[in-house]
Amino acid sequence: MMKLKAVGLVAVAALLTACGGSSSSSDSGYNPGPDEPPFFGGEIEYEVTLPDGTVIVAPELEDIDPDNVPIEMEEQYEWWVEDTQHLRSPMGNVYEFVLTEGGVESRQYLVFDWPGRDEAVVYALTDNGECYARPTADSLNAPLHGATAKVSDADSHAFDLQFNLLGAHESAWQVRWVQARNGLINAIQLVDNDGDVVASATSDESALEYVLKDGDVGASIRVPFEPMENVYSDDFIYNLCSREPSEPVVYEGFTVEYEAADGVVESRSFIHGALLDAYTFDYWFLGGLNDSFDDRYVYVGFIEQEGYSADVLCIAPEFWIELNHDYRSGGFVGHNSWSGEEGSYTPLMLTPDADGVISESSDPQLGVTPAATSLDYILDRWRDC
Repeated sequence: MMKLKAVGLVAVAALLTACGGSSSSSDSGYNPGPDEPPFFGGEIEYEVTLPDGTVIVAPELEDIDPDNVPIEMEEQYEWWVEDTQHLRSPMGNVYEFVLTEGGVESRQYLVFDWPGRDEAVVYALTDNGECYARPTADSLNAPLHGATAKVSDADSHAFDLQFNLLGAHESAWQVRWVQARNGLINAIQLVDNDGDVVASATSDESALEYVLKDGDVGASIRVPFEPMENVYSDDFIYNLCSREPSEPVVYEGFTVEYEAADGVVESRSFIHGALLDAYTFDYWFLGGLNDSFDDRYVYVGFIEQEGYSADVLCIAPEFWIELNHDYRSGGFVGHNSWSGEEGSYTPLMLTPDADGVISESSDPQLGVTPAATSLDYILDRWRDC
């Protein structure tokens, strides 16, 4: 980037010298050398030869075929590619736009976390002055929050952000960023469950805009083309507004019945259940997956089992359900299979109250009564294992 700026300054200085106070380039002190482009009409005009022998006059960098870069422009082209990396992928970018409702203006942000592996978690956030808030169901960009962006399965030159459409948890809608031949993003598309493009915008427009409707509930999607410069995702992600209680909630034991693969109805009892954030669960019970959990949670059931010594009973996690926020209900949605058989997963909805205690569950078997104990107690017993 600095090299490009240096080239531009030299060119501007040369132009000012050529045009200042005299009608003669020799009077101005500028005499083009044998390898320097002459000036015509105040602009630099030069010819380059493509590898196939074609001669082009003054090509623009963005119009050059990446597989057919003129020899005279190879270094300049490399600088340009490096300087436009943020325009080639949404990964790592922050996009700002302004929402005006009832004359009230608020700043909105679409934040792409730095990609881990081949994926990046995406946050749709509102600036509340002191922190950045997650959206509600009918908020701008609400369906995009907590979704994951990755290289498209359909096109290696595109990036897909898959998200659930409001309450349709089995949906596979996608926002797709498509690269042009020169590698720059030149189109943003909204793709529905059937793979059809229902809305699109090109780089000549400021953003892709669309209103998703599901019954009486609607949510607006607005995806700007131009990312913010010199702004990073960490500035937002580590300043999210608190939404759930920081202390995990532990529930009384419960028993579930399920039909095993052979058709026999079986049951399993759990001494405790717990609702805790995925990072805490990962840290204490899974040994560290180094994954990006966004604001996901886990409901986990614990059993008692013998420890290393015969007279010790310890608590160990037996099953867990990974949950994501449902922006329509304000609760969590996940999938559970008591039998563990492939294809037997059923949607599970949990709705917590203002204190983070589950007030309603779509599975009547799930324990939702708070226990007179804490996660510290479970961890103490876990350490005995």
